[in-house]
Parts: sequence; C-alpha cells; structure tokens
Amino acid sequence: MVAFDGLAPIDLSYLRMKDLKRKQYKKMPLDYTRIKDSQYMKEYNTKNQIIEYYSVQLLRQKTKREVNIKLPCYIIDSLLYPYYYDEVGFKKKEDDFILNVFDKKTYSQLSKKQIYSRMSNYWNTLADALNDYIATIHNAPTSLTEKRITYYAARHTALNVLNDKGATLEEIANMAGHDLKTLEKSYLGDFNIKRKVESNLRIWENEPIQEEAIESSWENQPRQEETIEGSWENQS
Repeated sequence: MVAFDGLAPIDLSYLRMKDLKRKQYKKMPLDYTRIKDSQYMKEYNTKNQIIEYYSVQLLRQKTKREVNIKLPCYIIDSLLYPYYYDEVGFKKKEDDFILNVFDKKTYSQLSKKQIYSRMSNYWNTLADALNDYIATIHNAPTSLTEKRITYYAARHTALNVLNDKGATLEEIANMAGHDLKTLEKSYLGDFNIKRKVESNLRIWENEPIQEEAIESSWENQPRQEETIEGSWENQS
C-alpha cells in the first residue's frame, strides 16, 4: 500500500508483528437524529459496517518522532500474507520482524555497520526486481523508464498523494514523522505549487462567457443612432 502509507524503508525494516495492532470502528452513514427508533434498529443491523484497520505506532529511526498510521486490514493482509509465516511455514510470533530484512535470533549480534549493510542489500535487491518489472511494461510512463525507481520514492509518493487528496498537513506530518516545515520543504514542494495553481483556476470556473458580459453591457446603453437623433430633436 505504497510502502505502508509513506514509511521509509529503514522504518519498514524494523517493524515487528506486534506493531500491527488490529482495531475496528463502526461506519455509520445514516443520520439517526432524523429517523424513527424502529427504522434506526433496522438500518443499524443492515447498513452499518465494521471497518477493521491496523494501527501502526513507532518512533522513526532517523528523527525519533512518533509515527501514527492507520491501514485497512483487507489491503494489508492481502499484501503481507506471505510475510506472516517464517521459512518453515509457522506463523510468526509477536517479536518477529514482519519483513525478512532481519532475523530475530541473530539481530542482536549484528553491528551497526552490518545492520545498515543488510538493509541496503535487501532494498536494493527489491528495487532491482521492481525496475526489471517496470522495463517489461509496454505502457509504463516515461518518468518511470527514464531513471531507477527506489522504494524510498514510495514514501514521497504516498505523502504527496495524501496531500493532493485533501489530507491536512498535520495528519501527513504525523504519518511522516516530520515537523510541518520539513514536510513542506522536502516532500510537498512540487505538489503545493500544483495545488496553488489549481486553486486559482477554480476562480474562473463557471464564469459567464466574456462575449455575453460585453453584450449585456451594451444592452443597457442607448443605441448610438437614438442618441444622435435625440440630440438633433432637442436642438430643433
């Protein structure tokens, strides 16, 4: 799901099974203040939905800022199902890493250099496979085929699309683990330009056609011939 809604690869590498906290809320589309109790109960049992989601809360490795992301279960489960089981086929336990960048048993024995080397190799290997796949797509956008795409690009993509879809900057900053200033400067610059231009374009939407405006202004004025005739009549 665009790399977990904007998580950096380094943070994805450290995620453990216990970081995916399954929760739910009720989706209640009806306005119950305007209907009778009997209808309320009927609609409550038929149209309300239970939405299940994962709550992911962690401290970013780089900034040490808290990240709070909500992800629909049906999407994440379908994507991560193979990662929920180890190489033997047993379901992973809470302390196991979700992705297979690290192994719980050997992680504590790795040096800092080895940890970053392991992450670099893991994500570069995935990026190689991703770019090989993109090269096989006949209708791929030129921007994808001109340069190497990395998984870090998914982070920028997710945050910019959220911005373009109308999420507040505070929400996006919370998911990115950045302050507002860094978010706007390093992530949303191009999209903010786009939104400003599109916002200004809305000023001109549904405006009357210029010719009609000019025509109506002439209708309110006396015709030139009548004005001339009137002036001669007054003189005579």
